[in-house]
Amino acid sequence: MEDPGSSIENGGSILNPRSSILDLRSALAAMLAAVWLAGGCSSGPSKPQTANSVSGTVFLNGKPINYGTVAFYNANGLQRKSIILIDGSYSVHNPPLGEVKIVIETGPAPVPAAAAGGAGGEQIKFEKIDIPAHYSDPEKTDLRYTVTPGQHRFDINLKADRP
Repeated sequence: MEDPGSSIENGGSILNPRSSILDLRSALAAMLAAVWLAGGCSSGPSKPQTANSVSGTVFLNGKPINYGTVAFYNANGLQRKSIILIDGSYSVHNPPLGEVKIVIETGPAPVPAAAAGGAGGEQIKFEKIDIPAHYSDPEKTDLRYTVTPGQHRFDINLKADRP
């Protein structure tokens, strides 16, 4: 039987308070589901897309170098840098467009904080990498690349000075 206090004729509401709470919960659940579906179903965090990037490997006499930095400098002095990973790879995100000078720096060999693969893994051994000084100087480097929009691969091949 209907509650006499809730009829419209008695100044009540069309909605029963109990059913309005259930309706509100259902509406909230539907909104949350819609937001989740609109965001897409992903198995992990999404990676931001980089409009422009240049990636590759840095070699010294044909052998990948396993630490250091790569920097791209444009004519106005704007620069973008990347670290060189243990496999010699680098990736400069949003480099300046147009011709850039490329500077490579290695410095002293890093000291590993832990063994590769955790405890019991093989210790990574870094040896000092001596590259010719002109590769580390933006005014003297002969390394050049023309950056265009998009994602590109460019391997950097350094040659050691021979006596």
